[in-house]
Amino acid sequence: MFDQMTPTGFCDRPECAGVGYLVEVISEDENPALVENSKALAVYAQAEADENRRAIGLASLFIDRSPSVFVPVAPPATATRADLFVASAAGGIFDLRDISNPMDAYVAVVTFSSDLEVVLFASLEEIFSRFTTPADLAAFLSQAMRRNNNGTNINLALNEAKRMRDRLVSSGDLSPWGGPKDVKPIMHTTLTDAGGTIVVPNYRCVLLSDGEHNGGGALANPFAGEGVDPLITSYFGDVEDAGAIELQKAASFCPEHNARQFFAVTRPQQIASLRGLFKMASASSGFCPMCVPSRSTTTRMRDAAE
Repeated sequence: MFDQMTPTGFCDRPECAGVGYLVEVISEDENPALVENSKALAVYAQAEADENRRAIGLASLFIDRSPSVFVPVAPPATATRADLFVASAAGGIFDLRDISNPMDAYVAVVTFSSDLEVVLFASLEEIFSRFTTPADLAAFLSQAMRRNNNGTNINLALNEAKRMRDRLVSSGDLSPWGGPKDVKPIMHTTLTDAGGTIVVPNYRCVLLSDGEHNGGGALANPFAGEGVDPLITSYFGDVEDAGAIELQKAASFCPEHNARQFFAVTRPQQIASLRGLFKMASASSGFCPMCVPSRSTTTRMRDAAE
């Protein structure tokens, strides 16, 4: 460390020739005004960097792959809940083929049991280029569902969803999940139940399960109490099941309709509602079951693109 600047501004030690320069450090006691100015410049530089980050929308779909989802729903038919889950997700995503700016609308699909696996993280543009039909995407997701099917650790999935949201909002680096770097969330204006408007990040998390959390500790929503909650929970089975009750309790209230952000599918005939849920989440435009019929496809697409 040097007490004063050298004539050239570069370090004059032989071993540092041509590779370093001196930076004058001002203590707050010596010149508090310059210290405050330095802090202001740092804030400005960060704001400028944030301004240059590409704005995206992101929907994360966390799908339960515990053993129970592979049991046939209505024997003798062989279709399982896993089959219905991935078909609905694929159909909902492909319903957005005409969305504006598909390069800026991202979908992350994460399966979970006692562990997590990111099976897809891509923009809609990349998805539609890679998969020709919803059936192609469903087949890909179905194959990924059959890995390491042990337990139903819902807290593990929810904490990962929050970590993903936090990184999108803060650093904008989603590379730990195979996503883009240097991005920021599109800010989305939505109505409130009181008739006002609020601005929220264009991020949604849909968690789909058919069982009770058994990963240790009580089920807890890590997004709760943070203003607008991006988590939407969904349960396939009887609404009186313990798993359905805990997912419903974990869900917050939709800012637009003051209804729980919870979907229940009690029989296979209702699976179409999941397609609407995945479509809504992929466009990051709603929160609860009432949002699905109350908003037109055109509006949802516009919200995701703006």
